[in-house]
Amino acid sequence: MDSDWTDSWRGYTFHFSAPHGLGYEGTPRIALVVTHIGPNSVGTGNFKLRREYVSDGALGEEFDQLVISSINLVNGHQRLGLGTAIVHSLLAKFPKALFVGEQQNAASESWHANVLNVRFPTRAMDLDGYEGVRVRPGSPLDPNEL
Repeated sequence: MDSDWTDSWRGYTFHFSAPHGLGYEGTPRIALVVTHIGPNSVGTGNFKLRREYVSDGALGEEFDQLVISSINLVNGHQRLGLGTAIVHSLLAKFPKALFVGEQQNAASESWHANVLNVRFPTRAMDLDGYEGVRVRPGSPLDPNEL
């Protein structure tokens, strides 16, 4: 799997890079630079990919876990759906992954609960401190979310 890739959404370009690869050894780190109509950065992000980290006993399946460590967007580029588009792009790249936010604060918890859990309900993990618990345990991954 290519460790550097790009995706785009509404004039934004997402430049993803996993400098140490995306293998199954360790926890691959993924960095993101977001540009908008040209080379100027309007955001960054950091993510971790944990391979076969979550088990859903009701389904008898193991899933990769995509950890959203941070998404930082400059003023004027927030609350436009850009963060959700970034998560969508990552889930399309890793279609067997579930996601969870790592560094919760009031804004990220609200975004997770009111946007991400609604848009990607079968891929979301609970933020309430129950590690490895899906928002919809036992539900197969919905391909329409991608």
